[in-house]
Amino acid sequence: MLFTLVYISRATKEMSHKDLEDILEVSRRNNSYSAVTGMLIYKNGEFIQALEGKKEIVEDLFKIISKDKRHDDIILLARKDIDHRCFGDWSMGFKNISEISPTGLIDPDSFFSEKNQFQQGNTALNFLSSFYKG
Repeated sequence: MLFTLVYISRATKEMSHKDLEDILEVSRRNNSYSAVTGMLIYKNGEFIQALEGKKEIVEDLFKIISKDKRHDDIILLARKDIDHRCFGDWSMGFKNISEISPTGLIDPDSFFSEKNQFQQGNTALNFLSSFYKG
């Protein structure tokens, strides 16, 4: 049985492009090794992340993530068994949406114009739609 966990958190400092690249590099390497897939979205100092894989592995990974000093105010949004992966092709999909729109509204066509990175656009769009837009 597969398991998913989704949380939001607040960055403890402004994240530079390099900071986000570093997070992704380590996440993708570790997730590939552990057969964890998911998606990470960053917007104006806030993160939302979905993780999926074997329950024990995802739960252990979340414990490690929860101790990371780069974020705090962690709120668990979902924690449940799933029948199939939503992000099976991504060791960790990522998008920084901080500067997409000054109104805070997301243009899905613009967001998913990078077809190679976002082949699972409908699932990602549903995930994104649950993210704080203010």
